[in-house]
Amino acid sequence: LVGSEMCIRDRVLPVSFTMEDASVITVTEKADFKLLREWKKANPDSTVKPALNFPVDIQYRDETTATINDETEYEAAKESCSN
Repeated sequence: LVGSEMCIRDRVLPVSFTMEDASVITVTEKADFKLLREWKKANPDSTVKPALNFPVDIQYRDETTATINDETEYEAAKESCSN
């Protein structure tokens, strides 16, 4: 697989994020991403981006999936789009 086929299409839900106050928000469906925005609105002084909790599964445009174990692997998967 090369080029656009290897581009990440989506994260496979559920995924969770650790927020600056150490709370965890779990996204089980796309509509739940609003919980991240609501947390930010309730915590306007927050300066730290929510941390994606690993491992996560991603789906590529060709419908294959992969398990990503850390931020380094996630960045490499995103960069594979441009190769």
